[in-house]
Parts: sequence; structure tokens; C-alpha cells
Amino acid sequence: MNRSLLLLLSAPLLVWLPSCSAIHGLYASTDSLPTPNSHIRQSALNRLAPIVRKDFEQLIGLRHRDLRTEHETVEKIPAQFKRRFVIETLKQPWDGLTELERQGLVLADMAKGGAINLPAFLDVLEAGMDRTSAFSQPVPLPTSSTHEHLLAFMIESLKQAALQREKALTNLTEAERHFLFLHARSIAEHFTPLISSLSNQASAQVKADLRFAELLEKQVDYASLLASAQILSRLANEHWLHQAAATWTIPLSASAIPPGITGDVLSA
Repeated sequence: MNRSLLLLLSAPLLVWLPSCSAIHGLYASTDSLPTPNSHIRQSALNRLAPIVRKDFEQLIGLRHRDLRTEHETVEKIPAQFKRRFVIETLKQPWDGLTELERQGLVLADMAKGGAINLPAFLDVLEAGMDRTSAFSQPVPLPTSSTHEHLLAFMIESLKQAALQREKALTNLTEAERHFLFLHARSIAEHFTPLISSLSNQASAQVKADLRFAELLEKQVDYASLLASAQILSRLANEHWLHQAAATWTIPLSASAIPPGITGDVLSA
């Protein structure tokens, strides 16, 4: 497999590499900034690299030097989806791995905060792709636990998410939307950054993955798509869910449930 295809396939593994200052900027509008002295944020690479780096580079010798030399020209290799942090990491692997670890530790701390951190969590994930969200005016959380206030929050959230989703997908045909929906599962389950033997089946998978990536990159308004996800993620707010569970308690009979709806349906 040529170097261009290898770079194309490897790029998604290195997309989550925003700078530390960028991450702190994203936290500025939230209440969930991880504690600086949190145990989970202690970097293993910062601790171990000074001990092992010199021996490691001496052990692999010329191979390490040749790899570094080859990667100095990655900007000139024709390939799609070449993100700034991908290129920087290929040229400076130790710095890139350290940044990748820092990103993972920050995200782990955010995940500990629960569903309330989901909108900011998505922002941090996308920062590594140099992408931002169109999410700016969140639907206000209910001011009381009345049926009307809870229902208004849910309906307005769904409405705003639908508007953002439609804006995100407006340049896609129905066939392209259908392909993105179906192939998302396939790429999540079968994507690999390296293919040693390009069989007919593997080639077909690579081509489908490429089409998926090109549609997202060139025809989807990703800022709006991300905003839609962030709006919906606020429905996972645990406080609101507890309020909703206490408000809607009466199961509907099977005959009263609208067609196409699955799971338990409750009313007030």
C-alpha cells in the first residue's frame, strides 16, 4: 500500500490533539473544569519519557532517524484529511503522543462529571479536528418541575436539534443521507488504520470509508451537526430526567401508543 493511502487511513487516529490552551478555552464557559491536581490527569508520558526516550532512540538507531527524516516531508504527500495536529505529530512523535495523552486525560475527567458535561465534552473532541460548533443559545432548563415546563423544554430541544440537523444535511441527497446513516455503524466496527493485504473485500471497505469521510468533510455542515448533537445531549441532564420521571408516571396502554414508538411510554 502506498504512503498516501497509509496517511489517509492513519489520520483518524490522531484527530484528537488540541492544545492545552484551546482545551482550557473551551472549559471557560462551563462549571466542569477538572481539578489541576486530579489523580487522573497525571501524565505517564511526562513522567516516563525522560527516563526511556534516550535509550529507546539509541536502541532503534537509524530506523528512528530515517522515520523522522521521512516524516519531515509529510506536507508534500498527496492525501486528504491532513489535519494540522496529525502532521505535527508525525513530525514530532513524542510531543504528539504527549498531547494525545493529555487530551485523553482531560476527556476522562470530563466523563467523570456525567451527562451534564456532554456538550463541552463534544467541543473538546472536535477541537482536535479544528472544528467548532454552531451551538450558542441553549434551550433554558425548566424553571420548575411542572408538566408544562418540562414538556416545553423537551419539545423545544427536539425542535432546535431538528433545525440544526436539517441545516447540517441540506447539501446531501436522500441516497447520501441513507448511506451515511448505514455506514456509520460499519466504519465504527470495521475501520482499521492499516491493511496489509488489499483484498477485494478490503478495497471495497476502504472505498466506502473514503466516501463516508468525503461526504462529512465536503458536504455536511459539521458545525450544525455538532450543535444538533449538543442540543440533544442536554436531554440527558440527570436533574431534568429525575424531574421527568417524577412527573410522567402512568404507563399508556399499548393501543394508545403511536405507531412506530417502542419502549415504555408514560403520561402525567
